[in-house]
Amino acid sequence: MSRFSAPLTALILAFALALPVTAQAASPALEGAPVIRHARKMHQGRHGVTPSLGYLFAHPYRSHLVFDLRYDYYMADWIALGVDLGYAFGFNTALAKSVEELRGDFRTTEIGYNAMAGITLAPLYGKFVWRNAGSVRYDTFLRLHGGAVQLRGDGRRIPTGVGFAPRVGLGGHIFMGEQAALMLEISDTMASMHRSTTVAGGVLAKELHHLLTFQVGVLVHFPEAAEIGR
Repeated sequence: MSRFSAPLTALILAFALALPVTAQAASPALEGAPVIRHARKMHQGRHGVTPSLGYLFAHPYRSHLVFDLRYDYYMADWIALGVDLGYAFGFNTALAKSVEELRGDFRTTEIGYNAMAGITLAPLYGKFVWRNAGSVRYDTFLRLHGGAVQLRGDGRRIPTGVGFAPRVGLGGHIFMGEQAALMLEISDTMASMHRSTTVAGGVLAKELHHLLTFQVGVLVHFPEAAEIGR
């Protein structure tokens, strides 16, 4: 499953490299421009609650719909501490259905709940114009989390248990006014689990799996109004 980590690794590298590139590209356009004052700090000093719906698509035999509730507190506009609580509902992939037709006793491990804590870094932000109707604020973020993930087996051959799993996510917010923002994120949860039972009725040894998930949610800030910078 290590092949699934390559796209996310490339995204992380692009995120890191974008910092100096963005600054250099913007400097000629900003030369001689007036200093921006009273900027709106869209996150700073605010609580954020984000319900989201996701699709976990990198499991070998089970796809999952993921329901997640996220809480963050932003100490500054670019950094937050938070927690994620989620639950996944699994269903067989086409591959699993084919295997089950050949082996009626085939079982695999699926994902249940998860509870994670971590940090969010959002150093890149700005505005873009949407159909000449005014500017829209956005930011991009890197999320580093880790915590408990439930790994559900059939209870007889594959045990059900809870394991520790780190998670790396890349995403962004598109602000809809001062209080709400659309959230898009792709994340990689790295969990060690039994892939499936064998033809002989045994269980494959645990392996590290990269569980990629795409999520769409709505971030709601409290208090309602953003802080105004000096």
